[in-house]
Amino acid sequence: FTARIPAGAKPFAFMLGAGWGDREKGLEYLTRAATKGGPARMEARSMLSSVYTLESRWDKADAYLAELTAKYPRNPLYRMRRIYVNQRWGKLERALEMSDPNAPWFEKVPAGLKGIALAPALYRSAECELLLGRPQRAAAHLARLEQQKLPEALGQFALVRRGNLLDYQGKREQALELYRSVKHKHAQRLAKSFLEQPYPGGTKDVMP
Repeated sequence: FTARIPAGAKPFAFMLGAGWGDREKGLEYLTRAATKGGPARMEARSMLSSVYTLESRWDKADAYLAELTAKYPRNPLYRMRRIYVNQRWGKLERALEMSDPNAPWFEKVPAGLKGIALAPALYRSAECELLLGRPQRAAAHLARLEQQKLPEALGQFALVRRGNLLDYQGKREQALELYRSVKHKHAQRLAKSFLEQPYPGGTKDVMP
C-alpha cells in the first residue's frame, strides 16, 4: 500500500518508517499469506481483492471475492464488492443475479444486517437494469428503494438513477431538476454527464 500512495506523501511515509514501498514484494507477502497463512489466509485474500479492484484487474478481484462470498454468506459486504467488480467488468447480468434481494442469499444475512444490505442490493439491481436498457424493471427496484432510509451517498446516486428513469420516460425537465439537485461530489460528477445528454447518453459509470 505504501507503493500506491501519492508521490507527495511518500517522504512522510518514509520518515514514519514505512519505507518507499514495494508493490511486488507486498503482493508476494499477501499471496503467500493467502495461500499458506492459516488464520490470516482469508484476511490476505480480502486485502488482495481490494488491491486488484483498485488496479481494475477484475478477473483476479472477482476470483478472491467469489471465495470470500461463499465462505462468509452471512457477510453482505463481500457480495456487494463482488457486484461492483462485475459491473465494472461489464458482467451486468451476473452482477444483477448476485444483487437480487429476492434470491436465497438474502435469507442468510443476519436480521440485524438485512436493512443495511437491502438498500445497496436494490440500488445495484436498479443500476444494472438501467445499464441493460430495461427501465421498467429498474423502476420496480427504485420504487422499493424509496421506502428505505438511505446513507447520504447512496441517496444521491439514487437521485441520479431516478433522473435516468425520467429521461427514459420522456420527462426531460423533471430529470434535469433531479440532476441539478445532486450535491454529493461523486454522484454529481455522474449527474453532470446527463445534463448535456439525456439518458441513455452520457457516461455509463456505476456507483463506486
